[in-house]
Amino acid sequence: MTDTELFLIALAIIFGLPYAIWRLGHTDYWAPLVVVRIITGIVLGPGLLGAVFPACYHAVFEPRMVQALNGVAWWGVMLFVWIAGIELDLKEVWRQRRECGTTARWRWARRCCSAPWRRQACWPGAAAGSARAATTGSSCWAWAWPARSPPCRSWCC
Repeated sequence: MTDTELFLIALAIIFGLPYAIWRLGHTDYWAPLVVVRIITGIVLGPGLLGAVFPACYHAVFEPRMVQALNGVAWWGVMLFVWIAGIELDLKEVWRQRRECGTTARWRWARRCCSAPWRRQACWPGAAAGSARAATTGSSCWAWAWPARSPPCRSWCC
């Protein structure tokens, strides 16, 4: 079997099987198509299908095919983000700037608290073990400090 035929068979399985389960199983009342696709992807993956029926899994999902399918998947993610950006209404974002700002601040806080050496100064004047840091109730400060953590060089980390 050629690579093109194998690639088309893999695409037909990936796109056709979840849709067939969704339509023929009448799961649209309790599970949307995207949920059925996620569950089917887990079942078709190496963790279940590859463990239970390794010969079937490796016959269709060879490493070359998985690499090609990953390329297609990345293009799909890029198109999804591009379409989301096109549909973004900046007037609506400005109207709901408080909620949007909360989301942006959460992302900033997660970035500050993502590594042990960044946990010591997520805001100006905060230091490890300081009273202000200890009373924030943040999970950033719940971890023990490594003995040799480099200091944070800027207040935003």
